Amino acid sequence: MFRNRSLIRLLSNRRSFSVCSHLKCTETVPKVDLSSLMDQQYFILPKEANDTLFRLNGWREMHKNMFNLLDERAIMVRQPFKDLVQYFNRTDFSRPVNHGNFGNGKTFTMNHFIYFCYLNDMMILHCPAPYEWIYYPQETSISEYNNMRIDTPVESTIALKAFKDMNAKLLEKLDLRTTQKYTWSVRESTEQGEPLKSVIDYGLNRMKKASDCFAVVLKEIKKAADDGKFKLLVACDVVNILYYEFSKVRYPNKHFVEVENVTIARAMLKMLKNDWKNGLVVTAVDSKDALRDKVNRLTGESFGNDLPKELLGVNVGYSVGFQALDPFIPIKVDQYSDSEIENCIDYYERKKFITHPSTKTEEGRNEIKFMSAYNPFECVNKQTVSLKI
Repeated sequence: MFRNRSLIRLLSNRRSFSVCSHLKCTETVPKVDLSSLMDQQYFILPKEANDTLFRLNGWREMHKNMFNLLDERAIMVRQPFKDLVQYFNRTDFSRPVNHGNFGNGKTFTMNHFIYFCYLNDMMILHCPAPYEWIYYPQETSISEYNNMRIDTPVESTIALKAFKDMNAKLLEKLDLRTTQKYTWSVRESTEQGEPLKSVIDYGLNRMKKASDCFAVVLKEIKKAADDGKFKLLVACDVVNILYYEFSKVRYPNKHFVEVENVTIARAMLKMLKNDWKNGLVVTAVDSKDALRDKVNRLTGESFGNDLPKELLGVNVGYSVGFQALDPFIPIKVDQYSDSEIENCIDYYERKKFITHPSTKTEEGRNEIKFMSAYNPFECVNKQTVSLKI
């Protein structure tokens, strides 16, 4: 879906971002290049970029709390991120799927790559939490377009606002226009050739219509990307949720609504199809958020299999998600290596997140490694525990 020469051109664009070692921040790197990204060290996501890309969604609450505590948004440069870029550079058609145990860093890897694409002026469609759409939306209503579908006005409004914020400069520069007429009510409609921004603004001002407006926006940007007007990144975390057969939303008759009949989820599923070009599709699968069995992040025994074929396959309650995304390139986001967890502990010490003197000893560090099982999420939690050695 993405030509080699296009990615090479993108990699040559000059941008800058801050990179820091576990000891101190270095000068900003002059351009986005693989040689400038130092393995197992941290770079600081600028506040302006974070506010543009992830202010409304993108980070989970535990991530936000950690960033607030550390007073910066630091992301470790790990091999899965480089794998993403290298695959795009070497192949004509890529649909990477990140997989791995909960807490290994799939969301960080995806958001790191979203920032990379943002620096290179790509249109971005980000779906960070589809479970909010189909498991516990704040409000639901019967669609006026099709009475068998369910709208989620609040979640659709947030998605529209996030898309507008992420792509404000590109929307202004490209001046995209609607390709057909859309009728919202007897008195209100969007004529063919009107700015696409008018559809976004209409959905933001008419929350009841937000779901339909979101579906129209996705339809239009998909067609525009297919026509070669820009390059589009579609990023979806916990994508296996979208291939669950039923949602937790109910019809007025108390029957559960199929996921494909939730308007906003149906629109996203169409973006994941292999029927367009000039774009990238990056997804992540996760067993914890798929309402599978209760999991043990440290031992992994009760996880079941975290491979895409298991999480996207034909299991109880699942539709055929594996076939829908195939062909794709699986990229495993593994637990920390020895050097990565050492750099992580060094970084937390420098930020005074941990101050216990035992962390400066080999025994103390080994205890952190044992208690966290090299899991990045558990590494944050366990380092708040007082060490007694």
